[in-house]
Amino acid sequence: MKAYELPATITKEGKLEASLPQTANLPRGRAVRLIVLVSETDEEEQQWKQLTAEQFLKGYNKADAIYDKVG
Repeated sequence: MKAYELPATITKEGKLEASLPQTANLPRGRAVRLIVLVSETDEEEQQWKQLTAEQFLKGYNKADAIYDKVG
């Protein structure tokens, strides 16, 4: 399977709008799978970073401090 990435926009009507010059390179008459990735807001990204740090530190044990001196 080959992957192509091209910018697109969801219109106010809910339609997917892609750049025509870029879609010209796509194969015709073949089935495709569409994967939609939506950029997160800065707030959402910050929340994920905080949750990741909290979950990581939850597993920290004082015995792990020995690794802080490795360098």
